[in-house]
Amino acid sequence: LSKVNIDLDKKVKSIRSAVKSAVNSSNQATKPQQKPASQASGGDSSSNAAPKVFSNIEQCFPYIYYIQAEAIEITDPEGNTEKYDCFQGEAPSWSGTGFLLNDGRFVTARHVIEAWQFWQYNNDGPYKDFMQTLNVIVNNGGTVKCYFGCLSPAGANFTCCSSDFKVNKSQDEYGTYEEGYKWSQGVIPTDFAYTRTGMSGGLAFDDVKCDQLKVKTELTVLGFPLGEGVNSINDIKPIYGNATVAAEGLQRGRILTTNTNTEHGNSGGPVFYNDDSGNLVVVGLVSGGRGTNLGNIIPMSKVR
Repeated sequence: LSKVNIDLDKKVKSIRSAVKSAVNSSNQATKPQQKPASQASGGDSSSNAAPKVFSNIEQCFPYIYYIQAEAIEITDPEGNTEKYDCFQGEAPSWSGTGFLLNDGRFVTARHVIEAWQFWQYNNDGPYKDFMQTLNVIVNNGGTVKCYFGCLSPAGANFTCCSSDFKVNKSQDEYGTYEEGYKWSQGVIPTDFAYTRTGMSGGLAFDDVKCDQLKVKTELTVLGFPLGEGVNSINDIKPIYGNATVAAEGLQRGRILTTNTNTEHGNSGGPVFYNDDSGNLVVVGLVSGGRGTNLGNIIPMSKVR
């Protein structure tokens, strides 16, 4: 596989530099392969800590993570392995959002962790071509692993690998190209991924209410759209967004929203509703949008 060189604008370069510096300066994780998310430290490590609920949106910030692809490790069907550094432009990089729940799970969208399984949703160009190539590799005897840097406003930075995460492939679609190569693609209803971290103190969630939301229920979104909110190592704040429930209950397995204020980079971020006590409770995660203002939210009931 030849190396892919991508021209990066100044903002993307600045964000990548911040991620690399933050992770490398942290004693919690210096190399992705040495510190998977399942071993990450950060947050409240006390197993006896009582779950918290928050009524102020800023109280949620410490548990919202900026996720940046750092490196891709490719093993071809013959068993040859090479690792490509995204920071050096050897392979494309991408970013998303993740969040920590109060049961220790770190959650994001599957298309953030396994972008090559959702290559068909990308616009034409080098990035799509690269992801399609990776997809062919994993479906024809090879393997692909991606390493990520995860940055928290609270400084609880860690690294993780795509192989650390649990995903649902039960609804994936499969096919074969004319040349005989197999391919697969993920689908929106199962666009989630999570790993258990051992950390505590995260966000409250409701995996029942999420399936029963009424029309016009107002939702709050936190994340890093287009990389915004990542200003420096010590200045990371998720960006506020909103959405409105467009149809009661689930629509084809997801919460359908309108007036949706999300962009690329919000993917994997938490979506909250306010319970009867005014507390912010996670009911889903951002998958993506449709058209100009419709949104697809994966309900927490699916994240298992």
